[in-house]
Amino acid sequence: MNAPVPPPLIELRARLARYPADRYPIQHATASFHLGFALTEAGRFIDAERALAVAAELFDPDRMPAEHAKALNARGAALRAAGLPDAAAGCFQRASAAFAALGQPLEHGAALFNLGLARRDLGEDPIEDFRRAQEQLDPDRVPAHASAAARELGAALLTAGRSAEAAPVLAEAIALADRGGDLAGLGAAANTLGLVHLALGATAEAIEVLHSAVGAHPRTVRPDGHAMAKANLALAHERAGDTVRARLAARQALGFPGYLNRSAPRPRPFWGEWATRPGRCLMSSTSNRLSNGQRSCGRSSCAGPTPGPRTARSRRRPSSWACWIDQPPLRS
Repeated sequence: MNAPVPPPLIELRARLARYPADRYPIQHATASFHLGFALTEAGRFIDAERALAVAAELFDPDRMPAEHAKALNARGAALRAAGLPDAAAGCFQRASAAFAALGQPLEHGAALFNLGLARRDLGEDPIEDFRRAQEQLDPDRVPAHASAAARELGAALLTAGRSAEAAPVLAEAIALADRGGDLAGLGAAANTLGLVHLALGATAEAIEVLHSAVGAHPRTVRPDGHAMAKANLALAHERAGDTVRARLAARQALGFPGYLNRSAPRPRPFWGEWATRPGRCLMSSTSNRLSNGQRSCGRSSCAGPTPGPRTARSRRRPSSWACWIDQPPLRS
């Protein structure tokens, strides 16, 4: 039995029929644009991409460049959610160039951020994209947006082995998330900063900031983030020689088996505000080892950032990080 069609989709499809593209191109494009968003929310990414492609085509880039760029950005998000990051990156690049030409820094920053996510999915270096996105996003106007860009830049720097550069960037991400009231973003940035401190050998600082990450991810609200932060805290306590606290934190992390030892799901595009979603932790083996009192093998296996969902293209992934960090795209 087919699931019922949500009323918004019925209404939008009726609007498309009422305004055929050959007679009412702008009205048809607008309805297609909103239909694409609604289909994305419903998880129907291929259908969403088709609707947004129609909108992008009907919004003439010469007469309506801003609307055309927004449709491109939204289409890229649908393509990425459908597991087509290469095609998504092309849309984000075109949207970014259009927003830059229009002198719209916030929209430009959103497209650059999304481009960084797509390049990360492809196993490419997203550092410059996230850095440029951070430059475009005014922290006084959109602190949570700027925090998201800084957080992903810091994670990319950490993955590239540039931990010393990542530390101040992530500290800024935490401060901006706090200013913007983004508790989930604060927790994600604090978790990544904890990994940076561990990479730099600053164990005490890692423990302190990972406690902040745990507090920002209440177990009843964001159990995946809570489990990931607890797993990293277990490793930090072990590094400090505190096996009692390490085992306790590891057992607590293992209290969320549904969130451990699994790769990231298909990313769900986020529309409406800049959200953060912690990565999926692959720390079950480390947590089991610590909770059972086994010693470390000597190699870092903390839950940290790696590229997003797997694609057909092969990639090199640092063996020292064992957790997906995936972020939803940002709406322009």
